[in-house]
Amino acid sequence: MNKQIETRIFGNAGILIGTQVFTKLIGTIFTIVVARKLGVEDYGLYAFAVTFGHVFGIGALFGFPRLITRDVARETEKTNETLGSILVLEAVLSCLAIAAMVLTLSLLGYSFHRIVIVSIAGSATILTILLDVVAAFFRAHHRMDLEARMRFSASFLNMSLGAGVLLLGYGILELAVIQFIVFSIVLIFGLYMIFGKLARPSITLKWHILRKPLESSWPFFLSSVCVLIYGSVATIFLSMMKGDHVTGLYAGAMNFTRIVGFLPASLVGAFLPAMAQLWRSSPDDWWTVYLRSVKYLIIMALPITVGLVMLSDQFVPIVLGNEYAEVATILKMVAWVILLIFLNWGMSNALISIDREKTEMRIVMVVMVFNIFTNLLLIPGWGVYGAVITSLLTEGLMLLILSIVLSKAGFRLPLSHLSLKPVISVGVMAVSVHFTRDIGLISTVLTAAAVYPLTLFVLKTFDKEELELMRSGWTVVLARLTGRYKREPSRP
Repeated sequence: MNKQIETRIFGNAGILIGTQVFTKLIGTIFTIVVARKLGVEDYGLYAFAVTFGHVFGIGALFGFPRLITRDVARETEKTNETLGSILVLEAVLSCLAIAAMVLTLSLLGYSFHRIVIVSIAGSATILTILLDVVAAFFRAHHRMDLEARMRFSASFLNMSLGAGVLLLGYGILELAVIQFIVFSIVLIFGLYMIFGKLARPSITLKWHILRKPLESSWPFFLSSVCVLIYGSVATIFLSMMKGDHVTGLYAGAMNFTRIVGFLPASLVGAFLPAMAQLWRSSPDDWWTVYLRSVKYLIIMALPITVGLVMLSDQFVPIVLGNEYAEVATILKMVAWVILLIFLNWGMSNALISIDREKTEMRIVMVVMVFNIFTNLLLIPGWGVYGAVITSLLTEGLMLLILSIVLSKAGFRLPLSHLSLKPVISVGVMAVSVHFTRDIGLISTVLTAAAVYPLTLFVLKTFDKEELELMRSGWTVVLARLTGRYKREPSRP
């Protein structure tokens, strides 16, 4: 195994996870400010606008980020050509997405004022989605430090200027305009870093060149659409069949999956470029990196799952309020959904790295259909619990199919071996939680946060090579973020 590649993986993972922790924290604070300053009605309109923009933004994105991360990592010499094609396509797709969004609002019969607000706020959301395209080029070149600068800038400007506008007494329209300006500036800043540090685009309008990314990325696009559908259908069915109260309970519980969702996304985002390279150059090393990625996903997921099961009764009233007390019971089930989601991220990443994105698309389509019909079957009788059981069954089915497909391809995952020491460690953590839960939530969490990693190290979960790579990776993180980074070769 090339040590430089693995050191780079650990450094990149550290940067991405650190970036996401910072931006999630800032985003949570900003959401609280927006909710309090706008009031329930305007905040509802703002949330609708963001969701509406996200739906149309999926079309603008067209699955390009994962395609870029994988293919440019393999052939960095083609960055100029790929960058030029993607810029042209994104300019066209973004304009079409915004036009379609405005047209849809008009056909739905909304007032002019509402159309203006939703169009501007939705367009700002589309711009944030386009940042993922820029980030994909950074990841393909293993420059997550540049992505961190872009993400930090977006969070800081959005928080300071957006909250500032609201604190000065302005409303939702002014907030939408400010966010559109902020994300436009950040998008330009991201492109500036690409042009200055990675590549200059070779712009072309020739269709036979432009269609190549479209033909390659459509499986990623359809997968995203299917995930969007089966991620939203339970909320829609609950709203239609059981009303707003039950829907609110479900949303309150499922929000925790979104809060921790950045962890597997960041980890596989760091692993994908290297795995895509290694699949072509050294399949044996690819297998080693794949096993480690799943191992780390298990290590991250287990304490979250067990912690939610054991402590949800205590922290749900603190975080959401007493009116959401029932969410604690629901969350004990949702915790196991989180574990399955982490594992599915790792296996899906493996399929993409070995050029099996069409297979992944078919799997996602199957589980989407299963999710829709199971929700229709269980929600009428069991309500919110039927929706959560459906989520468990859906993620479980996806894990089963992914495991079968990878096993048939010769990559049977030794889950029992990978999870043995993490399971023992989380068991020890559970014992500590049991005996400390009466002394206060913060003390319990801090104790668990110390016991779990300590047990992992006592059991020698990480071998000497991994520990050295972690140390080297931390050095890479510091070097990059302090500007002392010397760029490594793009290819192994």
